[in-house]
Amino acid sequence: MNIIAVLNKQLKTEREKIPANPNLKMQIEDIKGTLSNTELCFREYGDVMVIRLADLIRVMKDKKIVIFLTGGLSVTETAE
Repeated sequence: MNIIAVLNKQLKTEREKIPANPNLKMQIEDIKGTLSNTELCFREYGDVMVIRLADLIRVMKDKKIVIFLTGGLSVTETAE
């Protein structure tokens, strides 16, 4: 099985868990509310956005920044 198929299967499994977990559903709704009420301009650091959406920010040796978001997602960016 290729990596895309494996990831799609994992994504489907995790999405099926959302309705069964009221705490996770509440967190997702909270994130949606924050995003809809906030100007999405990520050119500079914003305390409110980071506090509301990020669980952990890790700076790696290879100039990469990994942001672990509430709900289990992560984003990797390269520092300039």
